[in-house]
Amino acid sequence: MRKRVILSLFALLLFLSFLSVSLVHAQTSYMNVTDTVNQTSNAYAENIVNYSILVSGVNGTFNIPIPSGAYDISIYINGTHTAFGYQNLSNYLMLNVNKIKGLSRVDILFTYNENVNVNDSYFMNTYYFIPPSFTSYFRLDMLLPEGAYAVTSTKPNNYGPIVYGFFTNGKRIDARWVIENQSYSPNLYVIIPFYLGYKLSLPPPQQQNNLLYVLYILIAVVIVVIGYELWLTSIRRRRSTPTRGTRGRRHNPFKILLSGDEKRILNLIPKDDFIMQNEIVKKSEYSKAKVSKIVSKLSRYKFIKVIPEGRNNKLKRN
Repeated sequence: MRKRVILSLFALLLFLSFLSVSLVHAQTSYMNVTDTVNQTSNAYAENIVNYSILVSGVNGTFNIPIPSGAYDISIYINGTHTAFGYQNLSNYLMLNVNKIKGLSRVDILFTYNENVNVNDSYFMNTYYFIPPSFTSYFRLDMLLPEGAYAVTSTKPNNYGPIVYGFFTNGKRIDARWVIENQSYSPNLYVIIPFYLGYKLSLPPPQQQNNLLYVLYILIAVVIVVIGYELWLTSIRRRRSTPTRGTRGRRHNPFKILLSGDEKRILNLIPKDDFIMQNEIVKKSEYSKAKVSKIVSKLSRYKFIKVIPEGRNNKLKRN
């Protein structure tokens, strides 16, 4: 029965380990962009951008585009400043972030300038790029200049992102999108073209991370239980097998099984006072040889105390 329990716990441990490895290697990312816009003149604005990306299941290089002309670029992985490479393409820079392993937080900070659309009188060159196709969630938080507001359009935009949350509070605009295809959105105060499109499918990595913690705790509990069971089994084996040189002397009396005759003799021996072995022979009506053999066993296993007295023995229960 105990072997079956231990085997079941080992099977559960293997299953939990497999599940945790699967979660660690599932590629997904949770992306939050914070953009602080400062209007430097009637024609130009400065954008200070922070891409905060919680990425899971990516090992090695992580590529992400940012607007062409960006400067003051810094990248941090889990809070540590790191070097990076980049490619200068037609209208954006492709950053190559290295040393990504497992669940990581990547912060990309940069600054770039945008200019106003003269015809419509609103800034139009704000570009936000999302990571590769395993992106599961994207959120944008914008802090706009004094007097800024969201520009609306009477025509629905078939190519724009599907906005499922849009909130304004003073200078702050919070927007959340489900990205479906290559899109262009002129109906916001800042134009946000997305060059890659994705649907919301996987939960954010932080939720997976919490689940991993639970799995790790369960695995630790299973390991402790298995160790405890093995320890108990070892203790029982040692107690049931007398060691060399102590055979017959360190047995626990309560672990020794007595026969009916042995129990009868034991019950005839008092605890409070000594009795002569000849008296036990008379009361039990057993032969002297049989009583002597039983007394020897009871003495060997510490059930009774025996004091020789001439050709007889004085007996008393321990």
